[in-house]
Amino acid sequence: MQHPEPNKPTRSPATRQRVAVVINFLTHYREDLYRRLTARDDIDLTIYCHLPPEGSSLKSIHEQFAPHVQVRPARFIRGETLVWSSLPWRQLARDYDTVFVEGNPRYLAFALLATWLRLCGKRVVLWTMVQSFRNHPGRQRLRLAWTRAFDRLLVYSDAEVSLLRQLGFTTPHLHAINNGLNQDAIDAASQAWDASRLRHWQGEAGLDGRQIVLSSARLEHKNKFEQVVEVVARLAAERPHLLWCVIGDGAAREALQHQVAERGLQAHVRWLGAMHGEDRLAPWFLSAQALVHPGAIGLSLLHAFGYGLPVVTHSNALTHGPEFAAMRDGEHGVLYPEDDVDGLARALQAVLDQPALRSAQSAACLARVHQDYNTRTMAERFVECLAP
Repeated sequence: MQHPEPNKPTRSPATRQRVAVVINFLTHYREDLYRRLTARDDIDLTIYCHLPPEGSSLKSIHEQFAPHVQVRPARFIRGETLVWSSLPWRQLARDYDTVFVEGNPRYLAFALLATWLRLCGKRVVLWTMVQSFRNHPGRQRLRLAWTRAFDRLLVYSDAEVSLLRQLGFTTPHLHAINNGLNQDAIDAASQAWDASRLRHWQGEAGLDGRQIVLSSARLEHKNKFEQVVEVVARLAAERPHLLWCVIGDGAAREALQHQVAERGLQAHVRWLGAMHGEDRLAPWFLSAQALVHPGAIGLSLLHAFGYGLPVVTHSNALTHGPEFAAMRDGEHGVLYPEDDVDGLARALQAVLDQPALRSAQSAACLARVHQDYNTRTMAERFVECLAP
C-alpha cells in the first residue's frame, strides 16, 4: 500500500497546544478517547500510526479521524516481534509542542524517536506500561532502565505509578491514564434493557431459569478456557441449570468444543461467536452472574465491571494486563491461585451461591469504572500531562 507523505499540520492559534501522538494502531476501544481529545479547543492533536499487519484480527478506525491522522508505512518482522515504522522525525520535532510516543521497544522506530526527541530537549511523553502478561523479567529490566531516561511518563494505571515510585522513579511528571472503556456507551446500552425487556429477551434466548456464567475473549490457548470446561464438568451435576456462555472466536474454539462434547456438556455451554456492539453484548452481560477468565485478563475485566458483573480470575498480577490493577479480591469478584482448577471452582461457587455478596460486588464494580476507569477520565489525565 502506498502512503502519501503527510501534510504539515495546520498551525493553531498560540493558545492551543500542538500535540502529536505516535502509536501503533488506532483501534476501536480508543475511539471515544480520541473523539474527546480531538473535540477540545485547547489542543490541536495529530495521531501518527500504522495499519495492522495483514491477517490481523485488529481493525483500524483511522478513517474516522481522517483530519487528525497520518498513517505511516510499517514493516513487521516475525509477526509483531519487531516493527519498524517510517516516521517524519524532523516534522515531529519542529511542529509540535508535545509529542507522546508509545514506549514499547519492540517498535524500534518509536524507541529511537523518543530517545532522540529527549536528547534534543523536546517535550516528549513516553506512554508506556510497567508490566504485561508478555513480560520477560530481563526485557522488563532493560525497558525500565531505558524509561529512566525520560522525565515525562504516562503509564496505564495508578498502581503502576506506585510501583515506579517504589523502584526509585523521582520525576514529578509521572501520570497514570487508567486505561478504560467508553462507560457512557455501556451505560446507555444497559439502560435500554429494562427489566421487562430483558426478561422477554431471556425467554426468547432460552435462558429462563438458567444460572449464567459468561466469558468474553478471543478463544486462544493463552486464555486457558479448558480450565472452565473442567469446572463446568464438576459443577454441572449439582447445578443442572448452570450455563457457560462464551462470547468470542479463535484458533482454540474447535479444541474447546471437542472437550465439551467429550464431557457431555453441550447442554451447559453455549458458543456465541464473535460479537460486537454494546447493544448486542448488553443482554448477555446483564443476564450473567459472573464473568470467568482463567488466563491473562485486560480490558475484559473493565467491560464486565461496566455492566456490574463480578469477575472470577486468578490472583497473579504479573501475568495479567495492567487493567487488572482495578480489581480488588472480594470487592469486585473473587480471585484464586493461578492454574488452580479447584480454586477456580471454589471462587466461582462463592460468587454464584451468595446473592447478597454478588449484589454488593456489582455495585462496587460499577463505582470503580464510573470513578476511575473510563475514557472520560483517560482524556482528563492525558491533558494533565501537558502542564508545564
